[in-house]
Amino acid sequence: IINISKKYLKFVCKNSFFDRRVNIYNLSGEKFIEGKKNLYDVVVVDSTNFSEINSLSLYSVNFYKKVYSLLKKDGIIITLGASFLDAPFIKKIKNNIKKAFKNTAIYRFCMPSYHCGEYCFVGGAKNIRLKKIETQKINQKFEKLKTKYKFKDYSPEIHKTSLILPFDF
Repeated sequence: IINISKKYLKFVCKNSFFDRRVNIYNLSGEKFIEGKKNLYDVVVVDSTNFSEINSLSLYSVNFYKKVYSLLKKDGIIITLGASFLDAPFIKKIKNNIKKAFKNTAIYRFCMPSYHCGEYCFVGGAKNIRLKKIETQKINQKFEKLKTKYKFKDYSPEIHKTSLILPFDF
């Protein structure tokens, strides 16, 4: 998949595979984190479809506890959730993360290529209050970064609305 992406999807990866800061590991997430501690600020879990048996372990309490150990003092985890049509699964992810992390939050985002057009991801943090939105800080960071990066799908307004969820959450 990586070689095909390098060859045919250059417009997507934009040579990121050749960035000296990038390390690529072709192994399961569980094996990758085994025995590691206090290494990362952020862990992003973009696993395969949660209905596949091979990815179920990446949604387990045990996995989230291992990620907790992997993270530094103010570390956070973000994991792909599901469509809001699958509310029980989203709630299960949040409950499992809550058993390992003090602070949790569900965020919504628009993804037209996904069924229903709207999806969510679930976050967990050791010490950061994920639901607390400091508008001034977000605006300042955005202003500082917007000249360096071309944001197509992010703005401070989108950030704030990502925490507005359907009533069941």
